[in-house]
Amino acid sequence: MTTAWYICPYKRGANTNSGDFIMPVLYCTMYDYTEMIRSVGGHWVETEVLGNRAIVKVRAGEEIIDNKV
Repeated sequence: MTTAWYICPYKRGANTNSGDFIMPVLYCTMYDYTEMIRSVGGHWVETEVLGNRAIVKVRAGEEIIDNKV
């Protein structure tokens, strides 16, 4: 497993699990790669920083770190 650090922006999305209405949410863009990272046994964690950004630590196989993320 390889470890890499990224600075990722947040994205706007919609939470449809809030009952009868849709609530806007912000989420780290690394979330879009979660399935791919987990498919090789990897994981990621984030820490929010000022300026609509997150510092993200990703631990995954080299094929993911080098080519995909």
